Amino acid sequence: LFLCCSNLSATHNLAGEIIYQQIDSRTIEAQIHTYAEGASLASDRDSLQICWGDGTCDFLVRVNGLDENENGVQDGVLIENGYRYNIYIGQHKYEENGKYTMGLSDPNRQGGIFNVNFPNSHLINFYLETDVYLSEEENSSPILLELPVDIAYAGSPFVHIPNAFDADGDRLEYRLAEPLMNMGLPALNYQQVDEVNPGANNVINIDSETGLLSWDAPQTPGPYVIAIEILSYRNGEVNGRVLRDMQIEVFPQQNLIPSIGFSGVGNNEINEVFPGDVISINVASQDPVDPASTVQLSSSSPLYFVVSPPATFESNGDGTATFEWVVTDDLVREEPYQVVFQATDLSALANYTVARFKVSPRMVSTLNIEDQKIKVFPNPVHDQLNIHLPQLSQNEIEIFDATGKYLSKTQIENGQRLDVSGLVPGTYYFKLSDGRTASFIKL
Repeated sequence: LFLCCSNLSATHNLAGEIIYQQIDSRTIEAQIHTYAEGASLASDRDSLQICWGDGTCDFLVRVNGLDENENGVQDGVLIENGYRYNIYIGQHKYEENGKYTMGLSDPNRQGGIFNVNFPNSHLINFYLETDVYLSEEENSSPILLELPVDIAYAGSPFVHIPNAFDADGDRLEYRLAEPLMNMGLPALNYQQVDEVNPGANNVINIDSETGLLSWDAPQTPGPYVIAIEILSYRNGEVNGRVLRDMQIEVFPQQNLIPSIGFSGVGNNEINEVFPGDVISINVASQDPVDPASTVQLSSSSPLYFVVSPPATFESNGDGTATFEWVVTDDLVREEPYQVVFQATDLSALANYTVARFKVSPRMVSTLNIEDQKIKVFPNPVHDQLNIHLPQLSQNEIEIFDATGKYLSKTQIENGQRLDVSGLVPGTYYFKLSDGRTASFIKL
């Protein structure tokens, strides 16, 4: 028994969360995401037990990784800094609607965490939980697009963002919370990170709307744990909660986070956009310590996978990048979409900035909706596209490709044909000067 338990504690969980998708009236598919230290398969978890909140528990098998270990299951994915990223998936059907708290407890926190039972944090359970709300309305948890393992430098500001996305369109709220060791039990001897060597220069905050976390600044090198609670609201009522457990490794030397900013839309505000709009953002960054060094730019957003055509992000390799997006009708909703831009220097220190967009329906004030319909035929088209524009004798047309790249502009009269013979096969969009849009396929 001693050998068993010692072996189990050899791999330490650093961070993670539980998310879920509702797949029918009372059935969910849950995913446990964990981030562990070390690459040893001998002490690694190929399955984890989840308790569903209704008195039942199941073991979920790990599903990610290109290779299978000797037990015939996936062995996770090694990511930066030697961390192992694991995904465990399973389904569960509840007997009735209601609120359920599903949780995972594992005896494997890292040792030496400064703000959890220091120096014996390895004796404290690693615990994750998520609240499931089942009703007559479909409901799934938000997904988190940025990783929960990050680094900081003592005496320097630290910035991070989980970047959660709720496919149901529910409003999200972010809060700092306490990491847990079991359901309802905060981790023993937990201190918030700014309570370790506290002072005016050691303060942590989180933006409740965007989730942008700022810690200005860690003082003592070593590993720290924080918990972020993401609440979902529908019709003013809470209908979901995900508790993310996150680790921050603070290094002793000082370093300054890279600068990052963007132009093309408003900063620190929600930008209202409409179907047919073409959004273009220029992102720029620089390492303040060594301006000549390379800063890597990346981005995360649901706009890269929930819309067709997807938004695009292209890094130019010189500390600049371009984001482009054609706004489509199916994205109209009350809650804004969030795009996170990340700049990472050669030491893996990152900075983040956020652009937010609310997609509103395009309102027509002068003409009846029925009169605004555009007839486009044949569609698909080979050479000549017929465009019928009710109520208008002529209009200016701008043509865009599927990535939102502007191609050309022309004047066209009602009933006139548009020559598309010079276009390569693909999907295209055109926008009229009065704001109406339509798409066509070139064969």
